Amino acid sequence: MTINLTHGEKCQASLNLEIPADLVASTREEVLRQYLQFAKVPGYRPGKVPRKLVERRFQGPIQEELEKRLDEKAFREVREKEDLHILSVLEKKLTPNVDETYTITADLLVAPSFELPEYKGVPISLPSTEVQDEHVEILIERWQEQNADYKDLDDESATLEMGHYAVIDYTASKDGEPLVKEDSPPMFRAYFEREGAWMLMDEESFLPGFCGELLDHKEGEEFEFTLTLPENFAEEDLQGQEVQFKVTLKDIKQKDLPEFNDENVKEMTRGEFETAEDFRKDMQERLSTEAERHVRELRNQKALEYLHGLLDFDLPDMMVDQETQNHVNRIVNESQQQGVDEEALLDQEGKIVEAAGQMGRRDVKTKFILNEIATKEGLRVNDQELLQRVQAMAANARMSPKKAIRILRANGRMNSIAEEILFGKALDFVTENASVSTDEAQNALDQLLNQDGAA
Repeated sequence: MTINLTHGEKCQASLNLEIPADLVASTREEVLRQYLQFAKVPGYRPGKVPRKLVERRFQGPIQEELEKRLDEKAFREVREKEDLHILSVLEKKLTPNVDETYTITADLLVAPSFELPEYKGVPISLPSTEVQDEHVEILIERWQEQNADYKDLDDESATLEMGHYAVIDYTASKDGEPLVKEDSPPMFRAYFEREGAWMLMDEESFLPGFCGELLDHKEGEEFEFTLTLPENFAEEDLQGQEVQFKVTLKDIKQKDLPEFNDENVKEMTRGEFETAEDFRKDMQERLSTEAERHVRELRNQKALEYLHGLLDFDLPDMMVDQETQNHVNRIVNESQQQGVDEEALLDQEGKIVEAAGQMGRRDVKTKFILNEIATKEGLRVNDQELLQRVQAMAANARMSPKKAIRILRANGRMNSIAEEILFGKALDFVTENASVSTDEAQNALDQLLNQDGAA
């Protein structure tokens, strides 16, 4: 075969290939022999139908099968001779010529070509996973916060102070007009009209200066004040504007934290732990497990960051667009589950798409790097590994493995799952062969416990 391959930008390539007449003839003979062996024609036993009758009667199907096989052989040779990983065929034309040859012209999307850097011995610095006393104390404090009781003040004449909890009704207006309308979105309404709202008295709570206006008021009092909204307020029309609030202080509460003792632990864990010391040991074990998990994630992340920093190559727009859309869908779904309304999401559309685009490009680049490493190291995914992954997915979805396999095959997901396993193997290979050091000045739990909801 004569192969002419021209590479373009963004992983696109143009192919012009000529299939010689002798290969066309031999392939046609392969197809014809198969029809001669199995063709069914009334009056003849299979295998006894005259050749000319078979050629005439099955002319159309024979030609279709011929072109299919020529196409397969041609692209197999292109992959082997050009060492080409074809991602998809964008456009293709198979043309018979008068000299019994065939010409194939095609526009292809191909994997980027790049030279892997040295991926054994990647330098990775990781934080310590040591569980320290202060880490356990943080969990104890959180447990106390979660089980706190909120009591009325002993002195009914006491006024509201910082650290108290105020239970309030409030409405807001501007130039005498209520800010909340019937069609106001929930997030907007939460800023300017609520009943029975609990508010921790703290300078960082709610709008800047709001809690300061509540100080020194007594339970049952109604009062008004004017507040200047911040310049970065979510609603542009109200940025830096003066708003009038009308507030009713319905109740003043103070937090009562439970002591960390055997009696409270046993009661509040419903007997899961008999003593405070047992509970403390469990906290230590959970923190250790969480620190190890976090460090594994960091190790993978830093290994990929190192390889990304050494490589720069074109990415196929089609794949980047798909990954970007996947991230957009995920961000929107997670935001909606957290109560973000559609209008707020539309306001942030540009930022969401930009962030998703960065993640999409990163993910596509990662796949090509890991695929190349898997190829170099001869890594494979066997049927048992694929079945185990599907069984785990089925268990999480509470369905039988057979049903899960049927659904995954119908959705064309089996290949992508095998790909995920393969890429995981490649990343494990990199990290297992990395040059790992521990930075004792850093602690994984210091990072985790500074994140909301960590550990």
